[in-house]
Amino acid sequence: MKYYSEERMKKTREKLEEEVFQWSNISTKKMFGCPSYKVDEKLFAFLVTDGIVFTKLNEDQKNEIKKLFKTEPFETGTRIINKWVKISLEKQNDLSLIINYLHQSYKNAKNEIK
Repeated sequence: MKYYSEERMKKTREKLEEEVFQWSNISTKKMFGCPSYKVDEKLFAFLVTDGIVFTKLNEDQKNEIKKLFKTEPFETGTRIINKWVKISLEKQNDLSLIINYLHQSYKNAKNEIK
């Protein structure tokens, strides 16, 4: 299963990375074939076609974002990862609305004890 299309997501990825690369200790790599973002080697988000997956939002943050966006857990093959929340980005403008949550996921990962 292909989770990411660079052709469809290039502009979104570039805009997201303009923001993310300003933060400290950021690294990127491909995960599930998707651009993923880590802080201090801890995954906090990755892009999928027409969406983004946050891996480090707490329950209150997840509940808040569910009120604003269409969300679902991330599915990989037959496995569902309920701790991660996938947000649909139907329009490029939606990206500016999720930057706050992206930064929260980043901070939660950064503050996580190894």
